[in-house]
Amino acid sequence: MRYIYFILLMAVAFRASAGPPDWTAPEPGVYGYSASINAALVIDGALTANANDLIAFFSNGELRGVSTPVSIGNQVFHLSTVFSNTAIGEELQVRVYHAATDGVYIAQQPYAFVHQGVSGSFDAPYEIEVFTDGDAPIGLQALPAQQTLQGVPFAPLGLQPFLERQDNDGITWSADFNPHVLTFFNGAELTLIPTDPAWFGSTTVTVRATEQTPNAYFATAELSVTVEEAYAGPQWEDIPTQSAEPQAGFELLSLPGFEAGYGGPCLDYSLTPVLATAGSQPQLPASWSTPLLQQPFSMNLSARAQYTPWLPLGDEADRLAFFINGQLSGTAAPELVNGQAYYFATVYHAMPEGEMEVRYYSAAHEALFTLPVTLSFGGNGQLGSPDEPLVLDFSPFFFELDEAGQLGITPQDTAFRGAHPYTFLAADCDYPEALQDTVSTQLCYDIDSDQDGLCNTLDPAPFDPCFPDYEAPPLHVLDSNGDTLTSKGVLEVGTDPGDCGYSAIWQAFSIEDCSGVTVTATLDNLEGPSAGQLETVLIDAATGQYALYLTVPQGTYELEVVATDDYGNAEDFTYTFIVKDEEAPQLACLDVEVALSYDGTGELLADEVLDFANSSDNCGLDYSTLMISQTAFDCSGLGIQSVELTASDIHGNSSSCTAQVEVLIGGVIPPPWGTADIGMVPGSSAYAYSPCATNDPSKGHFTLNTTGYNPISGNTDQLAGVVQELCEGSGIRAEVQSVGPDTYAGIFMRNSSAAGSPMAGLFTNLTPVLRWESRLQPNGSKSVTPFEPAATPVTLGMRRHNGLLQAFYRIPGGSGWQLITQIQDHLEECVEVGFGAFSNDPGGAATAVIGPVSTIGASNSTEFGGSPAMELTGNSGTGQLALWPNPASRSATLSLGAPLEAPAQARLIDGLGRLARAWALPHGDTQHQLDVDGLPAGIYWLKIDGQPDAKRLVISR
Repeated sequence: MRYIYFILLMAVAFRASAGPPDWTAPEPGVYGYSASINAALVIDGALTANANDLIAFFSNGELRGVSTPVSIGNQVFHLSTVFSNTAIGEELQVRVYHAATDGVYIAQQPYAFVHQGVSGSFDAPYEIEVFTDGDAPIGLQALPAQQTLQGVPFAPLGLQPFLERQDNDGITWSADFNPHVLTFFNGAELTLIPTDPAWFGSTTVTVRATEQTPNAYFATAELSVTVEEAYAGPQWEDIPTQSAEPQAGFELLSLPGFEAGYGGPCLDYSLTPVLATAGSQPQLPASWSTPLLQQPFSMNLSARAQYTPWLPLGDEADRLAFFINGQLSGTAAPELVNGQAYYFATVYHAMPEGEMEVRYYSAAHEALFTLPVTLSFGGNGQLGSPDEPLVLDFSPFFFELDEAGQLGITPQDTAFRGAHPYTFLAADCDYPEALQDTVSTQLCYDIDSDQDGLCNTLDPAPFDPCFPDYEAPPLHVLDSNGDTLTSKGVLEVGTDPGDCGYSAIWQAFSIEDCSGVTVTATLDNLEGPSAGQLETVLIDAATGQYALYLTVPQGTYELEVVATDDYGNAEDFTYTFIVKDEEAPQLACLDVEVALSYDGTGELLADEVLDFANSSDNCGLDYSTLMISQTAFDCSGLGIQSVELTASDIHGNSSSCTAQVEVLIGGVIPPPWGTADIGMVPGSSAYAYSPCATNDPSKGHFTLNTTGYNPISGNTDQLAGVVQELCEGSGIRAEVQSVGPDTYAGIFMRNSSAAGSPMAGLFTNLTPVLRWESRLQPNGSKSVTPFEPAATPVTLGMRRHNGLLQAFYRIPGGSGWQLITQIQDHLEECVEVGFGAFSNDPGGAATAVIGPVSTIGASNSTEFGGSPAMELTGNSGTGQLALWPNPASRSATLSLGAPLEAPAQARLIDGLGRLARAWALPHGDTQHQLDVDGLPAGIYWLKIDGQPDAKRLVISR
């Protein structure tokens, strides 16, 4: 525990020596007084335990005491007896010998001697602190929180009183960055400025004091900063003249009733008199300086002077005077006591009793005031005392103002007749300078002969009730129910049914005896430039009745009604309409269909569901808010289902309706397939595609309906076909799902869709008989060959391979493809590959369902589905090579048809017979990816070890 800090600073090293100084304790008998010190020595912030350190006390160079080091445990105590010839108050210089640096240091602060004083103990030693470099640390006390209002500047904060230091080193002030407030320093004075005028809230600013020394000691303190959200300051309305009949007195005046703009938590009210114009009494009356004649009777007064409690009087040049029977009987000048002006006067009079008139000269106002009442001379010879001075209030009225702003007014003398102006002040409790307003009015204590509301003192025609006319005409406003309304009211209503506004008929009444009255009304939109409709119509001039026809749209509006008489006096009435549209839209939904596209998806838009003709809203729909519960459909949602449509109007009111949506298959033929009525009038056949027949939309089923009759022989064909153009080693695979009576369905390749085009095709009627057709020359005879497979085929295949056109089939549950026939490839390089259906009954109609379908070969467009046809192989086990895509750019897929019985190598040979690239094919491999990226464009040949054939591969870039 530290008893006290005694700071020693090294302004200079007092002595540099090769050992301790020769300090010898003084003789006690030479001095009359002594004191004891039990000290601990702290060097550079650390408690020292060196028994060679010494402390000495001097007075004008005379040694008055030397410490004796005593070691107890690991601590050294310095016991000293110091002497003085003065019992108290002598300041002794303190010097410290520091053995570690072999130097002597002088304290800047002396030791204050007190006779028989005991400083420190073994439990709490008196600490003496030394900084060998002469530089002591500094501290910074807690800083008072700073608070202001948006738009009100912070008051500057002086930081010097909060700085703790033991030397006079220079200080620089700074603050850490804060995103909300800027900091400016003028010496030790801090000014805060918000970075964003719109910001409000609380933050913390770190203030830093730094010594301008090599050590650069510093201290920081957190400054709490708050900016409160702005609110409106006070705003007075006019306060009419307050008159009182002498027999009745003033009514209680409620000041808050005349202030309407304030938005804060607390207002203070006060008032001050409006005094005469400066210069009405420019000099102190000369008689007040004339010596008074001594009279046999006197009395003493102790007083304070004011003109209402809010205007104290007491400038140095002011004077207070007392008159008895018109004779100056006493004067006093102000004397300041605790910062307040007091008047101490002696009044003399020839008689023991009398009435004193009190007058006051104010140098600041250059005016002479007279106390409204007289004072009695005599009594016990004393009025007031220094402890309870007599308060002399030169205002004609006494005032009592409570915290709620209720003002009581009483004349000092009921015999007083007259008026006096006063100014009322309303000021925010926390920010009185920034948020305040004033208004002035007259207080009149007199009769009102003509009962026009203006007392005789202020009335230039006191017996004419119509002149002057300062009173505003009466104004009464009634709502549509006939109820009288109060100004500054607020009406919150919803829009009228089916309309985007509120309509009402109000009434206004204003009529007076002294003049005519005109009533005007305005309607303002507080939220925008547009306004509602208002028509003011005079209904009955005799009663001053007006009708106000109001139509107020959604929003916030202010209605102002003003009644103005012929003298310009006006009475104002304001009312706020808050019209809210709370009527939800009326929505109607349409039952619609969603046709799935060839990819098995369909989309429904909200505006396709909304029945625009039968949907409405009183203020208008916001079509950007249209939303349905489901927009995307697929094969899983086939059939009829419900969706909900929601929408809001322009004011955010929402509603919904339900639509029945039928999800069906659109039947669109997927690209790159196209339809061809071969040998028939275009449009003679119907085509549809179902993406939902399988789990994969790219492997859906095609439905064909046609009247095409395709006889066994002839130079032309008649059939419904679905085709695409393929080149080079093309092929097709298709499954025939079902056929109608007298219907054949199958696959084909043709040079074109012309009826007599060279072609080849394989068709089935789902019996154990296949029909093979071919035409070798344009418009030549067609050859038809029936084949009877082992079982009813379902899947048909056809491909171009090594100059041959080969036809295959596969039976349900079969393990592989069966080659049924092959002929010399007589078709052009690019052909129409497809599938189709026809009838073998001249008067019949054909129906077939075919799919999935897949192809191989080069195409001018992206193949729907992207899956190549299964490689067509026979049961002999001989592998059939296939490459796709062909041409290729980066990679190609090699299909071997049958698993390799042993590992092999695939070699790619360029057009000059050189090896371009090679790949190892593992045992059992049936398919392999070939990386051809980086090879030049051109024609290459692929050979497989053990295979006689070579495949042609085109690489394009």
